[in-house]
Amino acid sequence: MKPLNQSPQPMRVTRHGDTVHIQMDTEETEVTIAPGVRFPAWTFDGTVPGPVIYLDQGAHVTLTLHNLDPRMAHSIDLHAALVPPNEDFGPVLRGHSKTIRFVANVPGVFISHFAPLVRAPGMIHHPRRNLP
Repeated sequence: MKPLNQSPQPMRVTRHGDTVHIQMDTEETEVTIAPGVRFPAWTFDGTVPGPVIYLDQGAHVTLTLHNLDPRMAHSIDLHAALVPPNEDFGPVLRGHSKTIRFVANVPGVFISHFAPLVRAPGMIHHPRRNLP
């Protein structure tokens, strides 16, 4: 099967006080893994690892994952989100979206990845520090 090499879409983040809305996309994109070496990868917003998401402790987060891959379902596992994984981290079908809501209660550095495969983008919760 020929790789898709979809055009990456950047992550969109809007902040209103303690409320953060994040729009992320999954797509299959050709990425450079070494000088002169390209590889078709499942990506968040066209990158591997995916983008780092910075949050203030206590932020009320709404993350919507859009699956732009026309061939298969994808998912996301956010270790920072204390939510039922069987409900919130399930597959997002081709051409569909899924929204996850959580409060970033615990400061720290947390991994997020495609489930069940680990690719290590991250999420960082800062103790109350007003981010742009």
